[in-house]
Parts: sequence; C-alpha cells; structure tokens
Amino acid sequence: QFRSVPPATQYSLTPLTPPFGLNFNQATGVLSGTPSGAPGQLVFTVTASNPKGSSTSSLIVELQAAVQVPTVSVGSVVAVGGVTATLQGELSDSGGVSNTVTIYYGDTDGVETPSDWNHSLSLGSHDQGPVPANLISLNSGETYYYRFSSTNSAGTDWSGVGTFTTLSFDQGVLRFHTGTNEVG
Repeated sequence: QFRSVPPATQYSLTPLTPPFGLNFNQATGVLSGTPSGAPGQLVFTVTASNPKGSSTSSLIVELQAAVQVPTVSVGSVVAVGGVTATLQGELSDSGGVSNTVTIYYGDTDGVETPSDWNHSLSLGSHDQGPVPANLISLNSGETYYYRFSSTNSAGTDWSGVGTFTTLSFDQGVLRFHTGTNEVG
C-alpha cells in the first residue's frame, strides 16, 4: 500500500495498466495480486495527489520464478531495561513469501544451533521489513547474545550475532527505617 503524508485522495500508477495478475486501487493506493510473467523487474511510477498538490515516487517489483531462501540481519537494539530488552531485526529479503521468524538469545553465542541457545522466542510470521522482539524476564546487569532466524519453504537464514547488556540493579528487598515509635 502506498501512503503519503498528508494523506492522498487519489493515486495513479504508470504504466496505467499493471501486468496480468496485478490490480491497483486508485482510491486506496493498494497494489495487490500475483503477477505473471518471466522473472525480472517491473518498474512503476506512483503519483499521490490531494488538493494541495502531488508527489511522485518510483516502485520496483522483483518477479521471481520460485521461492528463495530469506535474508535476515541482526538489526538494532531499540531499548534496554533492567530485566527487559526491545530489539528489531530486519528481514531484508523474504524470498517471496511470509517467513517464520524466531529470536535465539542467551549468555553465550549459540551460533546457528538452536539447542546451543539458553532461550528462544517465536516471533510469528513476517514479510519483508522490520521484525520487532520484546524480551522479558532477563537478569539485570548481564550481557546477552542474540540472533534472528528466518525460515520459509526454501530454507533458513540466520543473522549475525548481536549483543546487549541489561541495566544493573539489586533485585532484593528494600527496607526503609522511618524512625522509632513508642514500641521501639
């Protein structure tokens, strides 16, 4: 779906007729369907218009003959707390279909062997783009290693290794002495 800020009231696509199997909705900016034809690139120009004017952008659609192995990268550490971390991997190439993405993490790098990791979290099905991961119940003040794994029908790809350290704080009991009363 093409989007603009501020929102467009109409979208146009050049060439005006997309290849067989694709449909373009001029009111919503949604290009949908499964294109037919030889593998290669389709190049479009999209124009978003509203009463204030219009803006144009290019779109390249890559046609593939078959599903390919995905490409996933470690992404970035968005936020770290004492017992939590928010990470964002990047599925830079889905291989043409939705992928099942899992994050593996622990106190050592288990490389690409799932059983060598302390923990894993299934992140569900994702298409190309960012893959958010919220980790909870971590230990404070510890360094963690992590990798994203992305799988489709053509195979599995692992990201490089990432690392973060949770914030240190004492998780013990905190007691306040507010003074002495009549019973001591």
